[in-house]
Amino acid sequence: MSFPEPLSLPDGSLDVQAIRTRYLELCKVSMPLHAARDTGTFLGALLQQLSHEAAALMRSARSQPLLYSYQSDATSFKCRMQLNSTSSEGRPMQLRGRALEEFLSERGMLKTIAANGEVHMVMLMGVPRPLRHGKSGDCHFAAACDFERPLRLSEHGSILISHVCFDRAIFTAVRDRCVQLRAAYMDSDVRPLADRLLRASSDWFTAVGCCAHDMHNGIKWGLLREMVPGLVDDLHISIESVLNSIAPLRSHLEPWLVRVVSFTGTQSQDLASRWWRFLGAEPDWLDVLSEVRPSWCDGHCT
Repeated sequence: MSFPEPLSLPDGSLDVQAIRTRYLELCKVSMPLHAARDTGTFLGALLQQLSHEAAALMRSARSQPLLYSYQSDATSFKCRMQLNSTSSEGRPMQLRGRALEEFLSERGMLKTIAANGEVHMVMLMGVPRPLRHGKSGDCHFAAACDFERPLRLSEHGSILISHVCFDRAIFTAVRDRCVQLRAAYMDSDVRPLADRLLRASSDWFTAVGCCAHDMHNGIKWGLLREMVPGLVDDLHISIESVLNSIAPLRSHLEPWLVRVVSFTGTQSQDLASRWWRFLGAEPDWLDVLSEVRPSWCDGHCT
């Protein structure tokens, strides 16, 4: 997979620092996806690299104990779409719509300890899955199987510890299906007796409910009697109003800052550094910008 031209050096090699900077930019909440045309390229390259590292670790640790960890959680995103068109009279039209979409976020980890005590670990990441068929235990279990399948964990030649973590709402259903799947591997029609006994002794499975969900639900139910009637509806309306207005406000933020913010010689270097950090300056440039104190006046940088 090739990167965009600006990230390649003249000799054809990749500019690692530029790639790192671009990944950090894509992680910013303020980065709109329509402005990041290369998002798919960078995501594909990251997934490809993680898969390569995972395969290399599986090969090197084939005769060593291996820990595999997997977690998933449904996450809601408020997606906003905008369509620009022209009416039959030739007037410009702008249509906006918002919808709540459910995605499944997945991550995993492979970890092993070599004979010399050195720890080797690889992180795994899945592409967010649209939960078009619901959030049931079957949907989470199918996603877990798809996530694990490329690793071919059933072929590992030593002790394999599989640890999974799910939301308590679907925990029992997914855990039971994972246990049934491993029992199917030991079926007499699939593996000979000696292989089954070895695999049954070396395949360890553990599962826990997500403590973050437990705490969140405990706080919600514990404070339920303290809720004022109508308070949740008022909060929902207020938050929706803020979300609806944040896009136009953000479009006017840059000219407003240029108009009202200016640096004066009386500011301390620490305060100037905080301002530059607030305006999105890179950390490596904060000291230089705070010392030089550039300003923009009449179309020129002074």
